[in-house]
This record gives sequence, structure tokens and C-alpha cells, in this order.
Amino acid sequence: KQVKFEMVAAPAKGFAKPYPEKPEEPKGYMGFLVPGDEELFLGGGALNGAVGQVLAQAHAHADGAEEGTHEWTGFKYDRKSKQFSMQGGLAEFDQDKCEYSKYQKKLFDAARQKKKCGKVHEATPKDMNEATPKDMNETNPKDPAKPPLPVARSLCRVFTTDEHPFGAVFMHVLQAKARPHDPKNFSVLYTVGVLGKNAKAPGEGEPKPGREKLVKKKAEDFVKVLYDTGANVVHVANHYNTRKRTPQEPALERIRVPIVSGGTFRHPDVSAEWAAMALLAGMQSVAYTSSQQLVVELMPSPDMEGALKQMAVQQEGATPLKSITQVLESDKDEKKAKAFKLVVKGQPRKCWLCCQ
Repeated sequence: KQVKFEMVAAPAKGFAKPYPEKPEEPKGYMGFLVPGDEELFLGGGALNGAVGQVLAQAHAHADGAEEGTHEWTGFKYDRKSKQFSMQGGLAEFDQDKCEYSKYQKKLFDAARQKKKCGKVHEATPKDMNEATPKDMNETNPKDPAKPPLPVARSLCRVFTTDEHPFGAVFMHVLQAKARPHDPKNFSVLYTVGVLGKNAKAPGEGEPKPGREKLVKKKAEDFVKVLYDTGANVVHVANHYNTRKRTPQEPALERIRVPIVSGGTFRHPDVSAEWAAMALLAGMQSVAYTSSQQLVVELMPSPDMEGALKQMAVQQEGATPLKSITQVLESDKDEKKAKAFKLVVKGQPRKCWLCCQ
């Protein structure tokens, strides 16, 4: 069976606010997909920075402290005033201090080993030589000066052994005290969008030397990685929902998803609508086996709405999608067909980037 898709209304304060404050309850236990950076930090600019700030604020108050500066997420956040330190109109961010970056790099390195490539790698912060105490007030026993990561469990899946994490998908189950806005907002999914151009979002600094060679010059290569990224999202969700979970690990019922690589990184020959279609087609391609129905909430924009309109099987409520082949057959757009040709050919997903 497929996951279901539905367009959702934008939250009052944007993507980074998962659901309105009570008394309105979330529709279900959910995670939000963050389009991140190849340095794997959770912060900086764009949606990555917006979600990073939401988590920084939730984590800063998770231990009950009401004063002092919280910095280990990379942001400078003052608990008393509940304000971020600002620089040039943006929240100040130091990616070298972001503990999520260090943690995700360890997870990624473990997941891309040949025997694990194409499989979901599962770990806890303790497995990655980190420490997550049961009580948020405890210090990190491995390094008392280092704060604990408020993560109960993490998953990661890659489709290549390449050293760069484009298309990798992470999922982190947050400890109950560290969940933003509502206990049902229990997880964060993170991916690294494929590069169609060598650019960085505002607040993330300048591209490093040599980054240009990581850019996908061909539209079809760019689209194929987005397709595989979408498949990775559902593979990770399916693995989590079918595994044996603790009482503190609820089933993942909903994922809020924006367009990935549809802005700063977008290939000049691929529209944002096509980028959305590639991501959704990848999600649609995976056989979802969990008994728990999964709904993908699509963040509203004209491009996302256009992608869903072309792909949706018409029915009420959350809906399945047509295959990309069916869409292209009815569309007859030669440029679009060329961009999606590697997807239609159905090339093997394993190590597609490094073994082509």
C-alpha cells in the first residue's frame, strides 16, 4: 500500500511551528521533514534555521532552567528573555557548536558502510558515543561539560556509500520534555537536498572551495536524487513504525513535508513544481507495509499544489498518487520527460551516485 498525501494549511507562525497551541490538538503523532545542509547542522537559514530555532527553544527549557544562555544547538538563546541573539537580522548561529551536526555525522558515517547501505541504520546517542540521561537535569557522564542530546532514538538511511550525505534521511525521536509545542510533535526528520547550483541559504555562510563539483549538472541526475530522497523518507518511516517500540516511542502518524531543493539549491532547468513531483514520486514508489497509516502533510505553495494536482488520484481526503510514468504519459511534455528519464528507467537505487 501507499502512504497518503494531503495539502495542509500553513501554521499561524510558519512551517517551524508544527501545530497551533492548545486547545486545538495535533491531528496525530507527527514529525517534520527539515531540508538541511551537507554539514548536517540543524540551524542556519531558511527552513533549517526556522526548525532549529524551535528545537533550540524547546531544548533550552527542557531541564526547567529559567535563566542562563543556551548555546549547544548552535544558537545563542537567553532563557530569561526568551530571545535569540541576532546578527544582521538573523538569529546568530555557530555551526561548530551544533551538537546535532556532530551526532548526525556519526550516524551518517555508520549508515553509509557497505553492509548497511540501502538499509535503515538505527542507533541511540549512547551507541554513537554520546550520552542521553533519563533525567534532563543530569550531566553527560562521558563529558560533564557537554550537554546531553534530548534524543531517545535515531534512524538513518542512505542509498549510496558516497562521503557526501545528499539524499540521506535521518529521524530523531525526541525525549518527551524536549518536544516543541505539544508532546505529539515527537520527531524530527532531516534530509540533505541535492545541489542543482552551488549556493547557500542566508545565514549559512559561503560555499566551501570545491563544493561546485558536487553540483548535479544534468537535470535528470538532479531529479533522480530527489526521487531517491523521497523513497528514503518512506523507508525510514516504515522501518520505525514496523519495529518494536517502547511506550515512549509512539507510532509515526503524520510527516509534514516541504519541497526539497526547490529554492536555493534548485537546478536551473528544473522547476520547483518538478522538484516537488520528484520527491512525491519517490515516496509513492515505496511499498509501505506498516499497519499504521501514514499521512504526508504537504506544505502549501503554488508549486506543491501544482505537483499534487498532476499526481493525485481524485478522491476525498488524504489521497494516493499516480506513478510518475502515468503522469508523463498524460502530460506529453518532452522537457519534463527528459528530466524524469532516469526515474522512469527505474535504475537500481543502491549506490546510484557512486557506482554509476
